[in-house]
Amino acid sequence: MGLGRHIGRDLQAMVSDWKIALFSKKLLDIALIVRVYLALKIR
Repeated sequence: MGLGRHIGRDLQAMVSDWKIALFSKKLLDIALIVRVYLALKIR
């Protein structure tokens, strides 16, 4: 029982890390798109 709970906690930590990574990647993508858009607009 204790082992199953431990695995569940590890899985939850992994999922939250993955969500954070995905979110930060999305932010990077948005920043890149904005930068390209501004560069094109200035030109």
